[in-house]
Amino acid sequence: MRVTGINMYSSTLSEALSFSLSDVDTRDPYLIRGIQGLDAMDLVPKFYTFSQLTQSKYYEFSMKAREIVMRVALNPNFRVDDSFSDLRDDLYRAISAQRTGEIALHFMSGPAVVAKITGLITKFEASYFTKLPEAQLTITCADPIFRGLNPVHMDNTNFPASPVLIPDSISTAPHGFEIQVTFTTATSAFQMRDVSTTNIANMEWEFSVTPSPAFAIGDKLYLSSDFGGRDLYVTRSGGAVTHLMDKVSLTSVWPLLFPGQNTIYWPQISYFTVDFLNYYPAYWGV
Repeated sequence: MRVTGINMYSSTLSEALSFSLSDVDTRDPYLIRGIQGLDAMDLVPKFYTFSQLTQSKYYEFSMKAREIVMRVALNPNFRVDDSFSDLRDDLYRAISAQRTGEIALHFMSGPAVVAKITGLITKFEASYFTKLPEAQLTITCADPIFRGLNPVHMDNTNFPASPVLIPDSISTAPHGFEIQVTFTTATSAFQMRDVSTTNIANMEWEFSVTPSPAFAIGDKLYLSSDFGGRDLYVTRSGGAVTHLMDKVSLTSVWPLLFPGQNTIYWPQISYFTVDFLNYYPAYWGV
């Protein structure tokens, strides 16, 4: 992706520091001298199940916590009485601008945000008594995946029938999604799979949840399949919430979206309406 600048915020987006990567203005207070940690490193394939049809092994590729290292030259405007210390102090304040300590990096292409990531400043190294003082920031991101700023939103008008087609021409990494459906007909299960067949031997994968009691008219089922944030519960028509992680079948494979066109079959699609399906585009690197 094309990146022309980086904005650094506290998690509340209340304060920002801007770093230009192209069309650098020599009056900018901070000048990027180098940045590392924006690529895909140390990918770890983790086996989690077999294909039901071919018995091929399925892997999730995970990454260790990402460390982004930024070398920043300090460029004070002496005409307005700025100093190297003033600029250095502004960077120090970013270490813990609020209680969580999190900062967000927004990667810009012109005025548009093309990706974001959050983390903690875990190292601050400054050079003193040099002609061109610099600061080096190390930002540790527990979630190493870059994501889009805003979710892609789909609703029931996108899902008139099964199979369901979910395009993602933006992402470079697989990712999960969140979905909520409202049941219009009572049914004993909610399922997703890769093919229309009901013969489990002919499926690559299936996700199935069977609650007790069964889904009733007006029940709302919420599912999130994103890495590190999987969740599944039903809000009954009377308002009671029941978590269903223990009702997922042992052979289930959590549904994921991959870059390109995704096809998913929902056997019970005539039994519910889709309130929403959201996902954030995901990127291995920028």
